[in-house]
Amino acid sequence: MPIAACGMAGVNQMQSLTLPWPSKDLSPNARVHWTRRSKAVKHNESQRKDRIAASEGL
Repeated sequence: MPIAACGMAGVNQMQSLTLPWPSKDLSPNARVHWTRRSKAVKHNESQRKDRIAASEGL
């Protein structure tokens, strides 16, 4: 099927977003203290929000 038939005419640029691996403390099998897990969750959420804000600015 030609590109024009797909409605993709003029689209030739691809963007990629590289995400870091989450902390091992966030694994369901991790046996960590609840405060350590809480800090890992907060850190992961702040990184996620920063990445989303940065990707919207592209």
